[in-house]
Amino acid sequence: MKFPPFLLGLMLASTLIELSILKSTGFWFLLAPLFAYGWCIVSVLFHEAGHGAMAQCLGWRVVRLEAGSMIPLGTRGKFLGWRWRLTPYDFGGFAYVFPKSIRGYRWQSFLVVLAGPLANLGLVWAGLVGLTGLGFALDMAPPAQLAACVLILTNLLLVLSSLRPTSIDMAGGPQFNDAAGMWLALTNRLGRPELAVLHGVGFEAEARTEDGDSAAAASLANQLLDMAPNSEGRAETLDWAATIMTRIGAIERALQLAREALDITTDDEPTVSRLANGLAYTLLVRGTDPDVAEALGLARKACHRFPNSAAYTGTLGAALALSGHLTSGLELLDQSSAGAPRPQERAENECWKALGYAKAGRLPEATACAANAERLDPGCFLLPQVRASLRKCASGL
Repeated sequence: MKFPPFLLGLMLASTLIELSILKSTGFWFLLAPLFAYGWCIVSVLFHEAGHGAMAQCLGWRVVRLEAGSMIPLGTRGKFLGWRWRLTPYDFGGFAYVFPKSIRGYRWQSFLVVLAGPLANLGLVWAGLVGLTGLGFALDMAPPAQLAACVLILTNLLLVLSSLRPTSIDMAGGPQFNDAAGMWLALTNRLGRPELAVLHGVGFEAEARTEDGDSAAAASLANQLLDMAPNSEGRAETLDWAATIMTRIGAIERALQLAREALDITTDDEPTVSRLANGLAYTLLVRGTDPDVAEALGLARKACHRFPNSAAYTGTLGAALALSGHLTSGLELLDQSSAGAPRPQERAENECWKALGYAKAGRLPEATACAANAERLDPGCFLLPQVRASLRKCASGL
């Protein structure tokens, strides 16, 4: 796994601080890099919590806060009323916060972005208090001194890093770091506030599906449809709502929306391929033989145009596995899982493998894949369908 230069530099600087404080190269020599790594994770979480706290104070929608752990483990849960996710991606963090109305969007956005670096400066102050004792005599053990020094250094570097103007192209479009975000807010170039409100509803609906709250997810998906623009972006909004409907089991409504989205899109090839793949996936979830045949055709076209897409490869693999081409389907599903960063996506691929094995009458392999899927994501929406298929397969043996 690739470590960013920021973290490597921080570990080296922390080791130098340790040598100056502890004057030892024995057991304690290993402590500084561990402190640096631990404080990085804590500081990034605190940074994102700063964004979340300010957003909540302003009445915004706090969907989820994320931090990258850089280890092959991921976890999610709720704490302080917020959804948290520790991801096995590269080092960094992201706050999914969105306004609920367009009023005051410009200055509120500036305050939300500013709150992240201010949270890190708060940890710097805490580290300085720990070292100085606010003027009182404070006899700290050397490891405690080391921890305070590394905390101060970590958060100062995080502030400097977050205030370096850069932008990153992510799946949902260009996402800016704190410096660029504040500048865009001040110059009123953050984009249309109506889209920010719409994205907030969509991401909240996705989060509710992960929580298992189907009623709330359906209500938010309908709200998303009510907010859908009449021209540019309408197809993408319909597809987003269709994806949510698919995951809560409203398949007929999802198919209606997915077909409508594809029908009104004609020119943009990447968009057409994405919408075709979405329709194919929904057809596979319904799973009748005509659905699988239609999904196979749609998935072949999307994957032919964009063969390196993990999502398109996974859909084609699922269609092949369910249409009797099990070996080819399994190969593509494994290829998709290798390129899928999220355990939820890998869990869905394992579910499709289980369904393919069950359809072929290979119960032991199907059971193993179902267990892998449940380990990766116990809340995967395909698991009930997989369990039903396993029961059917077992009764037919």
